[in-house]
Amino acid sequence: KLVDSVRMLDNDLIRLNTKLAMILEYKAKYEEETGEKLDLDAEIDEILEKTKTKSQHFNSTGKK
Repeated sequence: KLVDSVRMLDNDLIRLNTKLAMILEYKAKYEEETGEKLDLDAEIDEILEKTKTKSQHFNSTGKK
């Protein structure tokens, strides 16, 4: 059961990594085409605030 859970987490991390890479690629392409610098920090903080876990054992924000 633990091995299956670890595999599922690994698959989740792979998917998240793929999504992050796509976002960063889009950001770089957008900035190159428009000459505008995108600041995603505020949007990322907002998303983390909405989706953070209530668990005291796991902190989805990466902050202590």
